[in-house]
Amino acid sequence: MKYRIYVIEDNENIRNLICVALENFGYCASGFETAEEALDNLSALLRRGREAQREYPAMFVFDWMLPGMDGMAAIRKIREMPDFSAAPVLMLTAKDREMDIVQGLDNGADDYMTKPFGILELSARVRNLLKRVEPAKEEVSSLTIGEVSINRETREVIACGDRTELIDLDMVNTYFRLTERGKLVLASYAIERAPLRRLRSMSAAGRFANTMSTMLTAGLGVPRALDVTSQVVGNYLFSLGVRKVKENVERGRGIAESMAGVECFPKMLTEMVGVGERAGSLPQTLDVIGNYFDSEVETQSTRLLSVLEPVITIVLAVIVVVLLLAVYLPMFSMYGGIA
Repeated sequence: MKYRIYVIEDNENIRNLICVALENFGYCASGFETAEEALDNLSALLRRGREAQREYPAMFVFDWMLPGMDGMAAIRKIREMPDFSAAPVLMLTAKDREMDIVQGLDNGADDYMTKPFGILELSARVRNLLKRVEPAKEEVSSLTIGEVSINRETREVIACGDRTELIDLDMVNTYFRLTERGKLVLASYAIERAPLRRLRSMSAAGRFANTMSTMLTAGLGVPRALDVTSQVVGNYLFSLGVRKVKENVERGRGIAESMAGVECFPKMLTEMVGVGERAGSLPQTLDVIGNYFDSEVETQSTRLLSVLEPVITIVLAVIVVVLLLAVYLPMFSMYGGIA
């Protein structure tokens, strides 16, 4: 909705400056040289009746010292018109004494600015005054779109006659963070479907290999090493996979054989564990494969950053250009309108 603002100023250059500035700030401005012209225009609108209501001014910007009727007298007349009495009035004048300001505010002005004035300050004051005429936003308790009705108070949804309850986002977050099923869904997404799933998978695999290598080198048995690794591997899906491997190892199966039946482990990791088991050098093999995965994660991350850096730079440059245009184009248009 474009608010219409009446500007009553006898100096043509100042009047045009204010009107152009207001137009560039998104308002519809109408300029008048005298108070009589503005009042005659208001009377004409009233005579036209309801059809002219969309042309009613939402606000007035008045100079004090006008030819004929001065600004103070005009404001008092406007306050006597029921259709315009609530419209805010900004007094913009060269009368800058304290008593002048007090008199202006006491006689009906809602705000007071002295000349010379700044365009940005004028815009801020206009914007603040127009908040008073904005229609109050009622709290809507229900929303209906087609055959779907949502009650915000009861959190009930009715769709095609079926009733259900809205899901609380806090409950969703709690579900995914604290329940076994929720954590499994998140972990599966991170490994199998997320945009950086390969990096996440290699990172978890590297952490598994490095932790197992350290535990076995320290003299821990395989089941105990797997138990510790399941707690630090960093991904819930991997953690469950390590626990399954531990259960199978405790039943007498080999580590690589147990890992082959778990989908989350990369094929290379499973094969290298098998090589280390057969060669009797599992800790050393795990250390080598762990370093390999860490190196791959670092390399892939560096490549990704090298691709993202120019994209980020371009995006930031576009944002800066847009901001500069948004600031300076209205100023150029304003000065062009005055010229």
